[in-house]
Amino acid sequence: MSFDWEQLLTSRGIEFNARGPNTSGGNIAVRCPFCDRDDDDPRYRYMSISLSGSGWRCFRRPADHRGRSPVRLIAALLRCTHEEAARIAGVRDLPVSLADHIRARLSPRAASESVQQPSLEWPKELRELSTRATALPYLSYLSDRLEILPSAALEVARERGLRWASSGPYAGRVVFPVRLDDRLVSWTGRSIGRSELRYKTLSTDPEKAAAEGLPTALSPTSDVLLFCDDLARWSERARVLLICEGPFDALKVHVLGRELGIAATCLFGLNLSPAQVGLLGGVVQCYDQSFLLLDRGTLSPALRMRGILSQIGVGLRHLPEGVKDPGKLSWHHLDFLARLITIK
Repeated sequence: MSFDWEQLLTSRGIEFNARGPNTSGGNIAVRCPFCDRDDDDPRYRYMSISLSGSGWRCFRRPADHRGRSPVRLIAALLRCTHEEAARIAGVRDLPVSLADHIRARLSPRAASESVQQPSLEWPKELRELSTRATALPYLSYLSDRLEILPSAALEVARERGLRWASSGPYAGRVVFPVRLDDRLVSWTGRSIGRSELRYKTLSTDPEKAAAEGLPTALSPTSDVLLFCDDLARWSERARVLLICEGPFDALKVHVLGRELGIAATCLFGLNLSPAQVGLLGGVVQCYDQSFLLLDRGTLSPALRMRGILSQIGVGLRHLPEGVKDPGKLSWHHLDFLARLITIK
């Protein structure tokens, strides 16, 4: 069912054209809310909106200001949050349990309570990546994994808040922060060398954490999403969200896809918790399309998760032949990622 744009615009006092430029083929036109507001002719309508659900597009900047989901455009036109825009756009019917989790995550009360909750402090041995000699092995590992220059890898590390440690329980690991509601709630570290345990995650068990001289995680990673606090903001430029299994999968897709309009997150494994469904229920409404992109050989859990997430509009896509996991995608696979943007 297509969204009733005429009713929304009329009720909110937003002027639109039903005839004239950019209104052929069952479209209406409004002034593009994403463009600069110093136009020569303020009466001109640059944004064309399909009344049959085919999406919207600005004729001044069609590559940047376009989409299919009404949520992004509603948020821009009304200058409201993505959560409020998602409510206005209407969410497809969900089972009561999923709907409750989504409402709990998006309710003002939950947001206000989360602000009052504590945030973890980084142990002194977990340091920011830099060009210091002791940090170079970690920077080199990141550069190799992402297939980018060390200078670019350092920029990504600083953007995403990655850390490293040469001593302590996380020695020899690149560490990903796990944030929720602007709080550091946990972290997980990937070994840069040979290790029986590829990923080591901060424990939610107080005794186990204390035995290692570490704080207790404020949330299990199974209840959060990587880069969770950034996902809604990224949707201002990205049109597609890819949901991966592990942190380096999501980071690699993030680096490869950001110029294509692709954002990425991960579930920290193949188990989908109700809390993660609730978070995704709010996030995916900000994007035109969202897909699971899991490791090769995980068809059974992928189908199980798709059965749950299809109720909030998440589809399933498979890796190109010969690629083991999203972290093994390379710059040679940009055509594969670009095709995801065109899938309807």
